[in-house]
Amino acid sequence: MKARYANMDYILMSALISVTILWLTISYDIACQWKINLSTHTKLIAQNMMIPTRLEEYEIQYCLLNIGQGDALACKLIIAIAEQDKQAAAFHNVNQMLSSKFWKKWQKQIDDWLADKLKPNPYCLASGKTAGPSEADVFLELKNVEARDTAEGREAVSNAKSTAAVFIKAGMQLEESQQRIKAEMKGTMLVTADCASQIQEMQISLFKKLHMFECLQDTFMPGVRALKEAAEDAHDTDLPAPKAEEVKLWLPSELAAAVWRRACRKGVVEVEAKVRDAQCHDTLNDLRS
Repeated sequence: MKARYANMDYILMSALISVTILWLTISYDIACQWKINLSTHTKLIAQNMMIPTRLEEYEIQYCLLNIGQGDALACKLIIAIAEQDKQAAAFHNVNQMLSSKFWKKWQKQIDDWLADKLKPNPYCLASGKTAGPSEADVFLELKNVEARDTAEGREAVSNAKSTAAVFIKAGMQLEESQQRIKAEMKGTMLVTADCASQIQEMQISLFKKLHMFECLQDTFMPGVRALKEAAEDAHDTDLPAPKAEEVKLWLPSELAAAVWRRACRKGVVEVEAKVRDAQCHDTLNDLRS
């Protein structure tokens, strides 16, 4: 660490040889770090290299080098203030929807931690079971339950190779693929031939997966076929067919409650709810970590 800024230390001391000024301003973009041990380092250099400069003879003022950044910083400040107002309004809205017992409980956790740092830190993300099951945990649990029910004869499935958990997982993966294609197209200002070809390959691959998904859907959501046919009949034939990323998946969460009760096999809605809840936990963990 002593030699970290040795070059700058030597340059400064050499520049000040025979200088008679007493007041000095040093502008350096990392002055806040460099100045910490500057006095100690320069004394060592003066002793070892016989440089007569003595910084203690100068009144030194340090500043950061921000030439030309005034306008940029002003713009950032305006944006920061607007974002602060936005976040404050969002917090206020959420806070109003919460029961007073919840925020009183959370406030007590904060107060307790501030008084005694050995107590659980309320700002740290909970881990293990307290953080909620992960998507992988829920998926495995659901598969095990369905396999056990099928083995014990409580669940009759025409397609024994699949489970409701597998079906829902496949649908959510298709959702993710659709979002990825949309993001790719939206984020590309100038579509080159290579980029267009890559997007087209993604769309073709997605169409193939959609076909396999529809076969599963006939098993776990038999009532959806009639809904699809009605939607196709109502579709304007003069309009082009939807692209792969625009195809409706008809998952239970996309249907009204009165509809999915008729369209879905028993337990499918609950499976999707559990998997999506776990997906939310995973996403929050990723955002906070």
